Amino acid sequence: MGLPPAADAEAGSLKTVLASLDDSKAEETQTIDIASKTPLADFMVVTSGRSHRHVGAIADHLLRDLKTAGLGTARVEGLPNCDWVLIDAGDVIVHIFRPEVREFYNIEKMWSAEAYSERRVSACAHAHRHRRRRPPQSGPGTGALPPLPGPRAKDRQRPRPKGLRCP
Repeated sequence: MGLPPAADAEAGSLKTVLASLDDSKAEETQTIDIASKTPLADFMVVTSGRSHRHVGAIADHLLRDLKTAGLGTARVEGLPNCDWVLIDAGDVIVHIFRPEVREFYNIEKMWSAEAYSERRVSACAHAHRHRRRRPPQSGPGTGALPPLPGPRAKDRQRPRPKGLRCP
């Protein structure tokens, strides 16, 4: 009893990518599961080469290995400069950086963060737990002073963008 064909193909392409990067002596390889964050791909692999030449050699080797594994021809960006090469292999997106460029862009941090909708839900829950209580209404018998004249409360609130409501 194995994986479904689609899941087996995804695991196969990721294994092919990681094996090729290891054979090419790529450094600091990191795999990020992005399936729940974007429909672009299931995995993102970020790695580094020591120099322009090493980054180009890693990319060439990976493209050759993907083709021999029967995973088709991947789309490539950045190969002429070899500062940052992006290889789109369908289910796996591979970023190959020179170390300085990788440190500057720091895409691992961006893609490893929790999804925006999860942050929004947790922020809304926090705000609801710690919201201010309304003061008692003024009027006879309440002991509260009437409110000071000034702008209405609804005019003081910033408009909330549509579609960003707390669940």
